[in-house]
Amino acid sequence: MNKEKLPEFLQPARVTHIQWLTDRSTGKFYGSASIEVKTEEDAGSVLALDGAIVFGRRIHVNYQKTNQKDVWPFPNTKVADY
Repeated sequence: MNKEKLPEFLQPARVTHIQWLTDRSTGKFYGSASIEVKTEEDAGSVLALDGAIVFGRRIHVNYQKTNQKDVWPFPNTKVADY
């Protein structure tokens, strides 16, 4: 998975930001990401993909409400200008 393929796979949802989760000490990718989408409808279409098979692996999709304490979006996570 990469920054071009993930938004393609999640269509019709419009992904605005992706944060790839990596190990702090090694920088290696964990295989997980946090995303932000443009609308509630986009979030619903992404949530409907929970359990889908991507590149031979089952994906898990979780919803997390915005927390005022969170600093989001993180720098260098922007996918597109909407």
